[in-house]
Amino acid sequence: MLGIDAQPLMGPKTGVYRYLKTLLDEWLTGSEAASFRLFAFQFLRDCALATDDRWSGYDMRCIRRFPGRFYFKLLQVGLAFPLDFGCDSYFFPNFVGYPVRRGRTFVTVHDLAYMRFPQFTEWKNLLYLRMALPAALRRADRIVAVSQTTADDIEEFFGMGEKVTMIPTAATPVFFESPPALPVELGLERPFLLCVGTIEPRKNLDGAIRAFTSLAKDLGDSTELVIAGGRGWRAASFHQALEQSSARARIRVLGPVSDTTLAALYHRAVALVAASHYEGFGIPLVEAMACGCPVLATNVSSFPEVAGDAALLVPPGDDQALAAGMVRMLGEPALRSELIRKGKQRVERYRPGPIARQLLDLLRAG
Repeated sequence: MLGIDAQPLMGPKTGVYRYLKTLLDEWLTGSEAASFRLFAFQFLRDCALATDDRWSGYDMRCIRRFPGRFYFKLLQVGLAFPLDFGCDSYFFPNFVGYPVRRGRTFVTVHDLAYMRFPQFTEWKNLLYLRMALPAALRRADRIVAVSQTTADDIEEFFGMGEKVTMIPTAATPVFFESPPALPVELGLERPFLLCVGTIEPRKNLDGAIRAFTSLAKDLGDSTELVIAGGRGWRAASFHQALEQSSARARIRVLGPVSDTTLAALYHRAVALVAASHYEGFGIPLVEAMACGCPVLATNVSSFPEVAGDAALLVPPGDDQALAAGMVRMLGEPALRSELIRKGKQRVERYRPGPIARQLLDLLRAG
């Protein structure tokens, strides 16, 4: 029996939520579903797990005796007591694994942004990771890194390279399917550049706004900048850049959108603009390539690794270079066609089926 920490499915649809759900969509829709046991904290209530109608045959255990936040505090200070769900192995998809009475444990580390750029990490999460992650990595039998960049960071900061296996994040199947219709209510009729990500400092969405604004006079009313993503933390610089932009009327902030709508946006966009200061992987690049959307990204951390030569890369934190990249995307159809072609080839390595099987083989073999 393989135990899976399903806590990420109990909250908002973050990157870790999507990472785990994509895996479970592969694991819990086949003949092996009965060999999985999901578990999560849900104090004194029924499990409100964000499941899928296609999932069947798996077992679900809820911890109702005490709040999850109480246990996470114990994890943070090194006093967490072992749990036992009667499994042979346990998979923790969100950085920190729990101590267990028996069985092997596997954890996924998505990035070490809190080590590289602590200023880009919310203080509560920064404190939690600083206190809980080192012990969790020592406790784990195997560590899954979603990129070689993250694997190298784990070795540099924790010296545990011998425990690390690199298995990338997969894009969900909707991004490999036929283009869905773009919702009419969005009112997106003009060509647009697309940014995808939570509104937080690390994503540098304010830099994308400044770069787009610098082109406002040349572009006129012909092009829009569309931003899709939920509100994160320390969003003041984003909103300041937005309100001060002379192109404010042509910048659309959609908030969080469904995967189907996101796929439609990728299919319609002139290009994806990924201006991040740091990423452990960069799933929007993969989603864009799968949808035939050319990629403009900063040459930072895992982006070159994920995109290879299927993206136009510019220096991070350089608004002028980002603006120049936007100009090329808008004005060079041959470049866009080349990046689309290379992206379609590159993205084959990120299909969910093979990646889910590779990870499951690791979890089974130990």
